Amino acid sequence: MKRIFGLLIVIFFLTGCSATVNVSIDKDTVSETVRVSEQNVNKYNQIKNWGGFPVPLYYDQELDAPLWMPNRNKEAGVPYYNVSFDQATKTLVASGKFSKNQHNRSSIVRRCFKLYNVISEGDKTIFSTSNGLICAFKNFDIVVNTPYTVVANNASKVDTDTNTYTWSVNDSNANDIGVYLEIDFSKKYNETETNYGDNNETSNQQKGENTSSTLIYIFIIVSIIILAVGGIYLYRRKQKVSSL
Repeated sequence: MKRIFGLLIVIFFLTGCSATVNVSIDKDTVSETVRVSEQNVNKYNQIKNWGGFPVPLYYDQELDAPLWMPNRNKEAGVPYYNVSFDQATKTLVASGKFSKNQHNRSSIVRRCFKLYNVISEGDKTIFSTSNGLICAFKNFDIVVNTPYTVVANNASKVDTDTNTYTWSVNDSNANDIGVYLEIDFSKKYNETETNYGDNNETSNQQKGENTSSTLIYIFIIVSIIILAVGGIYLYRRKQKVSSL
């Protein structure tokens, strides 16, 4: 039961707020940012004054209870999420950065999923969680973006223009939701589109060259026809003049 008092537990008791977990995956690093917005001033102040912050960057089950005690201070030698509050937009922002193979120890992810694995084999890496949430907050979006090619995923929504993958978590799917994402780090996402564009450019160039050749052939044929008709006309006219 201790785990449910994680980063997002306070939001469970508030209505009208929105939250997004943004994850940016590069070849060697994973950046994670949680944004929680609450337009109600009183409820926003509850978020600001909640004793669950600061948040340790890495999940440690043995330190789970003391780290989440109210009104605690940062402990020496323990890395924490950077937490800021934007009064103008009434938004809490918690952000952290991990090496790719350390993200499976993310406090935020581990407090919402019982298991989280990051498995690398060659150029491919699989990011996967167990199914079902163990944190209390069950209405938010997990948004993942990467500049590399995604081989397989089970996202709720995919934006092919930006290579962004979204898992929408809500009360109806909270018991079943899980994340699966396989990335090939040997190939940038836009390489295929770039090659496709290059092929189009080459094809258009070839079409232009073919069109020019066709026009030249037509010009030659038309010129021959004009010369032939002109020659026949002049010959007949000469014959008519001779007969006179």
